[in-house]
Amino acid sequence: MIAQGLLKEPFKDSDENHNEMMELALARIRQLGAHEVGHTLGFAHNFAASTNDRASVMDYPHPRLELVEGEIRFEDAYDAGMGAWMI
Repeated sequence: MIAQGLLKEPFKDSDENHNEMMELALARIRQLGAHEVGHTLGFAHNFAASTNDRASVMDYPHPRLELVEGEIRFEDAYDAGMGAWMI
């Protein structure tokens, strides 16, 4: 639903153009899964990571969005991996 709200007319031509929305949702779920595994391993929150180049999944990351020619792009919304703080 977040992706639907960010896209301009997400279903204008058909209801099958959901790849961008699905990728954003899956990236967020991967981030959340890694965050919760971190808690299972005993890691606490790192509230400074989002302001330090996404240094840890143990922060509460918001999606990184980009505005390109009037369109909101979110291909790089969530980082992949645990982040440098976790390594």
